[in-house]
Amino acid sequence: MVTPGSIVFWLLRYPRVVKREGVALHWGAWAGGWALRRHMREKESSTHKMADLGAPPLRVSSLTSHRHAPITAVALLSLERTAGRPVAPVLHDDGTMDDGDRNFLRRLFPHVRYVGADEALAALDAKLPALQHPFLRQLRQSFFMMRKFMDAHVVSDDWKVVLDADVFFFRRPEQLLATIDSHRWAHMVDCQSSYGCPTQTLDQLAGCSVHPRLNAGLVHIHSAAIDWDHVEYCARVILAKHGWSYFLEQALLAVLMARHGGEPLDAEDYLVYPTAAQAARPTQVAQHFVDRSSLLLFRHGWRQALALSGVSS
Repeated sequence: MVTPGSIVFWLLRYPRVVKREGVALHWGAWAGGWALRRHMREKESSTHKMADLGAPPLRVSSLTSHRHAPITAVALLSLERTAGRPVAPVLHDDGTMDDGDRNFLRRLFPHVRYVGADEALAALDAKLPALQHPFLRQLRQSFFMMRKFMDAHVVSDDWKVVLDADVFFFRRPEQLLATIDSHRWAHMVDCQSSYGCPTQTLDQLAGCSVHPRLNAGLVHIHSAAIDWDHVEYCARVILAKHGWSYFLEQALLAVLMARHGGEPLDAEDYLVYPTAAQAARPTQVAQHFVDRSSLLLFRHGWRQALALSGVSS
């Protein structure tokens, strides 16, 4: 959708960003993005098969869209191949996916389940009715990231991995698999503290020390254990004391993880914000391409993820 803000960004701000960061980096990202979409279109006629190794499938929830369907596929394929276990994705559609997107992902992941807006809203009404949780429901309506935080856990009560589409895997995720199989909460570690509020506030809300640098790109959570009344209270306190922040989701997750003894995944193996050199030659288990490193996702990341995870690119 063309808006005044998008016009200002593309005509005024983006050229300045390109000048500051370099034409080569941005051109490589644009070219890589086109190549990824072309590659995925070519795979539409093929059928992906994962060997039956007798291991239970990994339940993975992701919020995705028409625009992000290709990188969602890469994230899930790279996890499936490096883990050596089939992935049974639960994909939450932001409302933009079409039949082509859904059919393509279904060929890659036969056990995929799609959650549309109507099903998500019905689950929210059942578990978090607006009369009892008005603040959370308003936050979900006004802040897109709260959909990822809330929807995955109201649709089903089981243990699940919640994965961002920009987290790619390159080696077997031993630590993650161990936390999954032993039913332990786990999370990635951010490159810096990004909560939008002091950790002291979160410590008080959790009743214990929160991790100083939780990252929400990859978490393992038992949905049934979430105390939504307490989450509503935490959200009210954080916003009342410190105002609005893009990182509210991470702040709330930090409180939940602390209360349930969440295990931090090794920050060197599960890397947030890779450099250009790390993206071009990854040695880590996984990389989360946040912020400006998303340019490296399109330039290097998807090719390396498919190649190193054993999927032809």
